[in-house]
Amino acid sequence: MFIATTQCTDQRPTQVNIITYYAPRIFETLGISGTSLKLFSTGFYGIAKTLGMIAFTFLVVEKVGRRKGLIWGAALGCIALWYIGGYVMKADPAGAAMRGDVSRNGWGYLAMVCVYVHAFIICATWQGITWTYASEIFPLDIRMLCVSLTTADTWLGSFIIARSTPYMISDLGYGAYFFFASILVAMGMWSFCFVPETRGVRLEEMDMLFAQPIHRAVWAQLRGRPTLASGHVPAMGKGLGPLQEKDVAMERIAKR
Repeated sequence: MFIATTQCTDQRPTQVNIITYYAPRIFETLGISGTSLKLFSTGFYGIAKTLGMIAFTFLVVEKVGRRKGLIWGAALGCIALWYIGGYVMKADPAGAAMRGDVSRNGWGYLAMVCVYVHAFIICATWQGITWTYASEIFPLDIRMLCVSLTTADTWLGSFIIARSTPYMISDLGYGAYFFFASILVAMGMWSFCFVPETRGVRLEEMDMLFAQPIHRAVWAQLRGRPTLASGHVPAMGKGLGPLQEKDVAMERIAKR
């Protein structure tokens, strides 16, 4: 449960939904002026997100894997945010637009491209993988409850980020991009240490994967060792009744 809720909470500060909520204002910080141009840029942002979800569906989730997808998504996504923050700090495009200077050089256009690249990368990895991971690791009898809790956790995080972001943009300026980039770095490190790969693991074998300490499962996968120990069998294979199976499942879910 800890892994699933942490993933869903971490999904919110990836800035994809934040940019969707406040796209015109964020593009304004990059020097985009004029209502029509801001809305046009926002439309392209939606296209980048759609392409990212298509890449997740047909390429990332099964061919790259859940664990590698989270790690690479955080690593590549933070680079775009570091650059955007550095460009805003150096060039101050919003201040230049207020002075009437709406011209942009190559670095400014690269910052715009980074916004779309970031949307594509995060939607291809974190936006989709977290929902997939949370829906497959729980036992069947309590899966509905656990997925409901992770979904509620997701929207609670979304509410907090949505309420705080406008103030961060106004008060921190380029620091807001650095803040979210730092969170992505931390998310990648956490995924490397505490998220085992579930690609190719059958739903019936999830209990065996998570019955052992998480750091052992991750370390075994890094070393190419088997992670599904033969000594760990699901509760249903021990001849337990439905109520006993549920008790065993609840004990195991507390470890996640």
